[in-house]
Amino acid sequence: MRTHTALHALCGVVWRDYGALVTGGNMEPGAGRMDFEFERMSGELVDEIEARVNLELAAARDVRVNVLPRDAAFAIPDLIRTKINLLPPGIEEVRTIEIVGLDLQADGGTHVANTREVGGIRVTGYESKGRINKRIRIALVESMSRTVFSAVPASTRVEPASTSGPTSTQTTRSLSAASSEPRTQTMQPVSAPCACADSSVESTYGDRPLALT
Repeated sequence: MRTHTALHALCGVVWRDYGALVTGGNMEPGAGRMDFEFERMSGELVDEIEARVNLELAAARDVRVNVLPRDAAFAIPDLIRTKINLLPPGIEEVRTIEIVGLDLQADGGTHVANTREVGGIRVTGYESKGRINKRIRIALVESMSRTVFSAVPASTRVEPASTSGPTSTQTTRSLSAASSEPRTQTMQPVSAPCACADSSVESTYGDRPLALT
């Protein structure tokens, strides 16, 4: 539940501040990843996203569950945050999850009641999965340093630095508590899928597929 709510907070921040849709996602207890419709990704950008997500989690926002008639649900702007609408046509009611003041989207999974129950997140890696498809990996942490919670103006939008190239580069970030600045290590480039992979949305929880991320 904590991981799921953390991913929704990540999704909410990325949508609010960068306007990027979700192209995929996966989670397990204590860790997860989301793929977004970004052209470029950089260490500076993921540092900023991490700080903003942690500010939102620390704000102790309530998490509310609601069930709406399909027509009423689809009247809500941006309710479906994935690039592809995964709702089957026959569903007459839509369950929504709202992180009050941050995020509202259709969802079928379990969540905590308040974002303070999540603790914090650390971005553990990021990588390119295609021309407009960038992956962010996170892990849950119990507490965050004051550096991570430094104020980041919500109105400030930093354009990610270009990391374009014929292959994708995966970067891992140490979770060592010895330093407030995460260490980074660039891994060997791995093969990138073709750009059409951006339209393939996957979402799983454990070994069970979810209707929505």
